[in-house]
Amino acid sequence: MLIEETTNVRDKIILLMAAYGGRRQCEIIQILINDVEPVNGRLHVTLAHPETSSMYWLCKAGKKRTGTRGEFLKTMYGLKPRINLGALSSSAGWKGIKYDDKNTETSIMWFIREEVERYLLTLHIQYMEEVRGEYSHHPYYFVNQNGDPMTQKSMSKAIHSACKRLEKKYGINLDGRRGHSLRHHYGFYCADVLQMDLLMIRKYMGHKQLSSTAIYTH
Repeated sequence: MLIEETTNVRDKIILLMAAYGGRRQCEIIQILINDVEPVNGRLHVTLAHPETSSMYWLCKAGKKRTGTRGEFLKTMYGLKPRINLGALSSSAGWKGIKYDDKNTETSIMWFIREEVERYLLTLHIQYMEEVRGEYSHHPYYFVNQNGDPMTQKSMSKAIHSACKRLEKKYGINLDGRRGHSLRHHYGFYCADVLQMDLLMIRKYMGHKQLSSTAIYTH
């Protein structure tokens, strides 16, 4: 119901990534356009360290370059990684994760429902055509109404507002399903419904410490 009752295409994508991709808001907010691509009828999303992860891109001269994400932001947009913006509203944190590829410091966003990946692709196409595609002064995937990078505070507010609308319409209490608790929903779904073992859940959620994953199997 949370997704169906949300009309904003951007917010639908955020909610699906949090609830069915199991990622933290600080990870979702720092996704770049380069990280999101259609693959075999589904949406493929890469997660990467916002400063030191490896990536390649086409420079302004059209040549392929390889470097860190921090170098990409600086050379192409004159920007600093959001983890280095201090007290600015556009800053974002980063909690260490266990990467699928530790050499490039990248991981895949693992979705727990195939139909969600297909639906996300439909939403992504709509979002790029109607909202995101027209802005070129930064590479971040999620934007606000002015086309600037969406802030982590705004993302939290969007999730909170979606829950409040549902509460008001159906007279239910969703206090336990806001923000980070969507990630908890993902973890328990992996354990209780999909019957994944501890190591697989850890891989999907990106926990550095196995003890962080263990709470979902008790």
